[in-house]
Amino acid sequence: MLMLLSLWAQLLKNADTGEILADLTEQDERLVVAKGGRGGRGNAAFVTPTSVLPVNLKRGIKAKQSGLLLNLSLSLTWVS
Repeated sequence: MLMLLSLWAQLLKNADTGEILADLTEQDERLVVAKGGRGGRGNAAFVTPTSVLPVNLKRGIKAKQSGLLLNLSLSLTWVS
């Protein structure tokens, strides 16, 4: 006997406003709700032949932050 278990987010809401962002009805359906920031440049980007140990940096762009509420669906299938 085999048991198949699937778990996925079905309903995504903005935690602050309660606005429904998506209603995912198919398993493996995807949605981008927040993009990450862009990385900065650390010491390795500022190395030169005369300055092999620089202490410079350039900060990246911050990512968008948001709160989400997820309603999860659980599917259990018995296979004999």
